[in-house]
Amino acid sequence: MLASIAQVGQQLPIVVVRDAQVPVVVDGYKRVRALRRLRHDTVVAIAWELSEADALVLERLLRAGSADSAIEQGWLLREMGARFGLGREELARRFDRTPSWVSRRLALVGELPATFDFLGFTLYWGRTRRGQWAPAFKTRKARLRRAITAVSDWCRSHRHLPVKQQHAALVRRINGHCNYFGVNGNSRSLGALLFYVRRAWHKWLSRRSQRAYLTWRRFLDLLRDFPLPRPSIRVQIWATP
Repeated sequence: MLASIAQVGQQLPIVVVRDAQVPVVVDGYKRVRALRRLRHDTVVAIAWELSEADALVLERLLRAGSADSAIEQGWLLREMGARFGLGREELARRFDRTPSWVSRRLALVGELPATFDFLGFTLYWGRTRRGQWAPAFKTRKARLRRAITAVSDWCRSHRHLPVKQQHAALVRRINGHCNYFGVNGNSRSLGALLFYVRRAWHKWLSRRSQRAYLTWRRFLDLLRDFPLPRPSIRVQIWATP
């Protein structure tokens, strides 16, 4: 989207409503973010003469309609109820459904756990790029902490090895971690591992002797000669939305 707007400009207006004379964006967050990054000071917008709650309902119906799953509908209903204080009767009226339809979907999402751990991952509900709810994955905190500790211990016990050998071993460890945990949606946890690997390597290279302290500038020069692999997604659990 950023490249498209930079090349041809904003083609579609965003949708806003007025809440206490302050425009509230209902649809078009990505376009606004892209225009800010491009340092544009104007945005083409359409103003709906509706309340924010009614505008969100209408935008959802126009964009997704009946294609949403029952879980996605339940998440939307729960969010609307919590944010705007709408009861089940009012939600049913606004979505042109029956109260039992609303109750079934609220009960469905109410029974789902917020998060749970499985095979080293924490699974939670997150939004896709299209704004729909979907299961998301991140490395379990305890597993990430254990991986960081293991790398730090290895750097400490092998700090007197030649830098080339240390680099090769760290590359293998990072690639092995990414081969398992490199699933789409887990980029932040992978980036955290690389951050702490660099810190640990710098720390223990600086302690090879009392006079061998390695400044960060020299360490960055070393990383140019012995770069650590950047975390990458190795497994696509689902297609990119």
